[in-house]
Amino acid sequence: MKQTHLVGTLDVTALPTPAPELENFGTEAWELGEIDVLHVNHEISAVAIQSTVPPALHPSIPPHLSWLVYRVADSVYGPFALAQARVGCRIGLKPRGLLLSSFCDNPVVARQLRSRWGFSVRPGAVVVHKHADQIALRVRSGDRHILSLDIVDPNLLPGGAVPIAAGLNLARTPVGTRLVQVDPEYVISTAERGKPRVHSFDATAWGDPTIKPTWPISGAFMRAEVTLPRLRYLTDPTCTAESGTTRLPDTEAAG
Repeated sequence: MKQTHLVGTLDVTALPTPAPELENFGTEAWELGEIDVLHVNHEISAVAIQSTVPPALHPSIPPHLSWLVYRVADSVYGPFALAQARVGCRIGLKPRGLLLSSFCDNPVVARQLRSRWGFSVRPGAVVVHKHADQIALRVRSGDRHILSLDIVDPNLLPGGAVPIAAGLNLARTPVGTRLVQVDPEYVISTAERGKPRVHSFDATAWGDPTIKPTWPISGAFMRAEVTLPRLRYLTDPTCTAESGTTRLPDTEAAG
């Protein structure tokens, strides 16, 4: 029997907020050094599973959301923290995380992320507290708390292997609105894994009120050397990935 795959139905031309504008495709890699990385996967309701991603993508089965947080003690633009919410999906057969929205506490870094990698990023306070028995994440936008979760009872992971799917950012580019692949490199030195516990999540503030967390999957806290990449692939969100994906010139093919 031929297997069928769900296809996204999100109309990217009807989004209430315009996608960020990518200035050009000449972004150089940015080495962040060794930083704190928090990564949480959580199942979400399947009620609106197809409307969360555009036609170029397949929603993940089971549907899930990931929160990916970087805490950088120092950079060329100063210290910063970035919190992303990403919908699990596939482009062809490859797992990806479609960015819903992100929040950053450094406006200069936010401008860099928006114009060079197409991040949808807004100002917000991102706080991570690490304790022996839990890691706490709190994100606030203005005077509203929009995310509160803990990773409880973390245990050290031998070998530090934590899979983190490459990201897809919807952006306005010189060739039109495209999904921009952002696949950071991670060299993990230590990793702990525990059970995520979500206390509150304001889905509207993160860009999609239909998303409802249902069941925890995994949570990890890492120390890792992270490099934001040069841009390599673009995909037309209205086409199939096979027909609408373009490799940018002067770059190597992704693995």
